[in-house]
Amino acid sequence: MKDAKAFLFDKIEDRDDLTNETLLRVLDVSSRQLTYLRNGQRNLTFHHMLKICMLVEPSDYKSLMRELCPSLSTDNCIKNSFEYAAVTRDLVLLERLLEVHANERGTVGEYVRFYSFLFKYMKGEIKFYMLKESLFEFRKSSAPTLRILVDIYDCLADLIEGDCLDVLEKSKAIGESIRMLNNRNYPLMKEFYAYRLSEILAHSHLQLNNLESARKYANILIHANINKRIESDSFYVLGMSYLLNDQEKCLLFLNKSYSIAKELGGIYESLGHFNLNFAKLLLKNELDEGSHLSLVALQKLINGESSFHNEYSNLISIKDPQFIQYAESYRSKEDRINKFLDFVSKSQYYFAVIIVRDIINTGEDSQFVTSLINLKNNREEKGDVLFEEDFIRSFRVGSDYQHRIVWR
Repeated sequence: MKDAKAFLFDKIEDRDDLTNETLLRVLDVSSRQLTYLRNGQRNLTFHHMLKICMLVEPSDYKSLMRELCPSLSTDNCIKNSFEYAAVTRDLVLLERLLEVHANERGTVGEYVRFYSFLFKYMKGEIKFYMLKESLFEFRKSSAPTLRILVDIYDCLADLIEGDCLDVLEKSKAIGESIRMLNNRNYPLMKEFYAYRLSEILAHSHLQLNNLESARKYANILIHANINKRIESDSFYVLGMSYLLNDQEKCLLFLNKSYSIAKELGGIYESLGHFNLNFAKLLLKNELDEGSHLSLVALQKLINGESSFHNEYSNLISIKDPQFIQYAESYRSKEDRINKFLDFVSKSQYYFAVIIVRDIINTGEDSQFVTSLINLKNNREEKGDVLFEEDFIRSFRVGSDYQHRIVWR
């Protein structure tokens, strides 16, 4: 790591504003340790390298990381490089790392095989419905850190399949495994894994209508400042968590989600626009011009302007099972009750409660029906939030990030 260290400290020397005091604070080392880092008596860790890159090139640190990571040679740095590339979704770097380390054996070789699989999954070559089955060959890895990552992806597969209760049950042991990782050897790995697990838990708690927990995990992800796509998704979770009790906050956060999605462009922008307008539809607000055909079709159903049969092709064009099931609740009063029961049977309480709201809006406001508006997973309090909001802090370097707003 000598070349990377020399390269970075040369960049520091070129910056008059980067004083020793700044380095001591950012790297969280003593004056003596900083001297050892400079003169080579102490190795520069991957964690240090990331922080220095963010310090010297705050707006373009990813380019520096992309340049330096392939040159790292210690096992720990190679493992961190793979996880950094995957978490930040830098597929260019991930592909380069796979090429550089293609012939590695032992534990690093296991990492290469797993991240080769992950690279294909991230590119869409391995479909989401194949995820759980594809993980089988990695479950007996000799590397404890890799086994934790496999367990996290197993939870992701559960979320995709709608098994949110399983996610909550498994997450407790995974969270404990993350906390037990050695702080000296795996400080950044702990943050990456906590970030991954928090993303899964934010969406799982939303599905279970555990709104406070969903917000807490969404705030952890926003506070982390790692990945714009996940940040956009987290504002989506925040927004939808306020759908039924604070319209202003709901739309504020969904507009923030959409704003970030527009920066990302492509499918993310389209999804952000859909999510915002779906919420507007549920809130009986006017749809934006150019809203997805499925939303326009659902609006016609809600307003009694058309039938499910006539709008079927437009409704299924979004290819979202939950959206289609919700639309089916507008076929008849009986279908509405049946869809409510379907959502409850699958522990998808969030959509079940939306249907309860719809039933109440039709004039059915019996004490029993109104009591269902607070339906949620009763085990929420047992699964306390596993990480504090500032647990993931390595990507908040400098004054702009030290005082980053955490949304409520």
